[in-house]
Amino acid sequence: MKQYKNLLNILPLGLQCVFAKRHLLFLLFLMLGYNSFSQFARLKVNINPRYDYKNSWKDYDVYVSLHKHSYGQYNGYLKFAIIKSEPKSYIFDSLEAGIIAIQIDGSDHQPDTIIENVLLSCGKTTEIDVTYPLYCRYIARVNNNICPGCKKKDQVLPIHYGEPFSSDPKSEWSLSHYLGGCKLTGCDPIWFCKRDNLKF
Repeated sequence: MKQYKNLLNILPLGLQCVFAKRHLLFLLFLMLGYNSFSQFARLKVNINPRYDYKNSWKDYDVYVSLHKHSYGQYNGYLKFAIIKSEPKSYIFDSLEAGIIAIQIDGSDHQPDTIIENVLLSCGKTTEIDVTYPLYCRYIARVNNNICPGCKKKDQVLPIHYGEPFSSDPKSEWSLSHYLGGCKLTGCDPIWFCKRDNLKF
């Protein structure tokens, strides 16, 4: 710094101003460049198959979309990617820092996997490991309608979600199904036991 001041004193006043301005502009350029780089974030999403998907995993494409997310609300679509290769991972560049939600959808009609409240920080790479599809405790019950309460199945009905096929509550269909409503979470009970009033 001392040598720099001595050099400025030797130069004529006009050249001193030009040299100082160029030096300041260079410093300003460096600061702006650093700020523009540091305000962006990166996200790496690693998608791992659920234990029962490992054999057929390579056959599926996975769709990953990012959404702005705050206060439990989705406030805008950000980016989208289709992952076809193995291993199934993807890096999203040039993202705004903040809180987002990650939505993962396979091409096999499984419920979407959604990860909310993912924090992206300026100038950093956030890495997320996701299992797809999410483990659901009801999966093992698809072919097992024995009630865990009474250990019987004579009073067990399949649960139907959505609009009923019959509006007549005394029809054969209505008497052989339990209406589960229209709201699905992606991991929902499959059977209903009339004896124990239990969904499983």
